Amino acid sequence: MKGSIDIHNYLTSKGVNHEIFPTTKPVKSIKEAGAVLGLKLDEMVKCILVKAEEKFVMLLLLGNTRASLKKVAKHLKVKSVKLATPEETVKATGYRLGTTPPCDFSLKIPCLIDRKVLEKEVIYTGAGEPNAFLKIKTSDVLKLTQGEVVDIAHR
Repeated sequence: MKGSIDIHNYLTSKGVNHEIFPTTKPVKSIKEAGAVLGLKLDEMVKCILVKAEEKFVMLLLLGNTRASLKKVAKHLKVKSVKLATPEETVKATGYRLGTTPPCDFSLKIPCLIDRKVLEKEVIYTGAGEPNAFLKIKTSDVLKLTQGEVVDIAHR
């Protein structure tokens, strides 16, 4: 399974400036991560793997929002979208559920980025381990993922 050194090496190989922030203990939720890092939830980004019929898609949303699977299904023109299982997440990304960074996946996975994410210059997100977080420029995430910017948050 991949970890923070893998995302660090990947970003370094791409010439992308970033920082990895370790925490003294593993965190179990984005709310807990924000508290540990001293960040607001809207400064953090959740990377959520979903399965749109039989195709994996990565969703990037601000930490204070929820994904609208209906909006995702409508945008992708599919009947059903569901959250990937922990096993599917590891298989598709190489990273554990809840620690997934926005890029460096085992499979080629398209990415949908909620439009509100682009309002942030810098974001904090998973770095491959429950006790590590990635700080990266949003513009770099957009380039690396070649993500499509859409309205996918439940508002």
